[in-house]
Amino acid sequence: QYSTPCPIGAIVAQYTEMDSAEFIFEPSAGNGLLLVGANPRITHVNEIDKSRRRSLKYQGFGRITSENAAEPFPELMHKVHDVVVTNPPFASWDAPKFDKQRIANKYFNKHQGIANHIRLEHAMAGFALYTMTDTGKAAIKAIKPSFFSQLFGQFRFGKSLDAKPNGG
Repeated sequence: QYSTPCPIGAIVAQYTEMDSAEFIFEPSAGNGLLLVGANPRITHVNEIDKSRRRSLKYQGFGRITSENAAEPFPELMHKVHDVVVTNPPFASWDAPKFDKQRIANKYFNKHQGIANHIRLEHAMAGFALYTMTDTGKAAIKAIKPSFFSQLFGQFRFGKSLDAKPNGG
């Protein structure tokens, strides 16, 4: 398990304007470091690790769940969060191609060919973004961000948080 460095959490809070959010979601919350700028009372955190859930409870988060973030969230969560942040685990995804194609059709705007390339972090981010309102903001830590942004073409992307030498 990898924890996001606290300064990244502060950048994410500013980028997503968490301080003015109405309902925030972190589907793989870990220790909550991506949520340093969030009001815990309006934040839904999801974490499967029992000890990390205890830490999140101690921090006062309003809603704590232990859903498998590698599977779609319940439909009642569709378009309810105005901020979604996540640093999903980076891993291959060994689901059958039929399941990957079904998921690509629903969560990735029927993107052609994605079933051959989708990784676990892409699936988890897609499921999380499905819970975001149409005017919401998201910050997602992803491997290969250029490929990742192609997968989520139906979403508007703002500034990249990737460090680039000499501003380029």
